[in-house]
Amino acid sequence: MLNPQIQVLSIYKLKMRQLLIFISILLQLSTYSQNIPKNADIIIVKGVIFDKVVNLLLDSGFAVEKMDKDFHTVETEYRKLCKDCIPEISFNIRVKDSIVTITGKWRSTGNILATAESKKDLENAFVFDIKNEKAKVPRMAFDAMKKFARSLNGEISFQVSK
Repeated sequence: MLNPQIQVLSIYKLKMRQLLIFISILLQLSTYSQNIPKNADIIIVKGVIFDKVVNLLLDSGFAVEKMDKDFHTVETEYRKLCKDCIPEISFNIRVKDSIVTITGKWRSTGNILATAESKKDLENAFVFDIKNEKAKVPRMAFDAMKKFARSLNGEISFQVSK
């Protein structure tokens, strides 16, 4: 049988180790969920090249509508925000000096019974800039843009356009 003082000391060490692990997890989460300005509509990612951006867009299920390899810009086609959603999102991306600037738009026909397949539906669709807002659809669109930005594995910052 162990000495009671040794038992207390080993329990103390175990609790301290658990506390340190918990604190390190909290610190990692706090840096991951940085403060994002209200109405932020631009995401900047540093340290990424154009080819990586295009490949990750394609890997994420986006189709490229327009791409300029000279100016390193890409615009995606609209795609559904989620599997059972009507709203669609599209990203506009520019890479200059390994700095990625991401903006986007989301649109909806507002008709829950129809899909935006006809040209008339698309002409009548409501189109909005993707922004950090509290409402459900704008929040989902911004979260999708933020998720893509994080997949680039660079240093991320958020800005509000002027």
